[in-house]
Amino acid sequence: MLDLRSPSFTDRTGLGLPGRARDRVRARHGRFRLVGASPHFLRVLRRVRLTGVFEVYPRGSDAWVRQVAGPAARN
Repeated sequence: MLDLRSPSFTDRTGLGLPGRARDRVRARHGRFRLVGASPHFLRVLRRVRLTGVFEVYPRGSDAWVRQVAGPAARN
């Protein structure tokens, strides 16, 4: 889980770190989640067509509930 509440600015080059982290987590059969993404960050994801690549949650507790309860918790 990567908490994005702190960054005040992100551009396309800033997507490299979460992308590499996601790849490393998935290589170990884990799930990588972004938490607290700003509207600006979400627009950047849409512009570079990466909205389906990352699991994005408004709060860490939402991502945690999803992990503990499984797929049905999101519905």
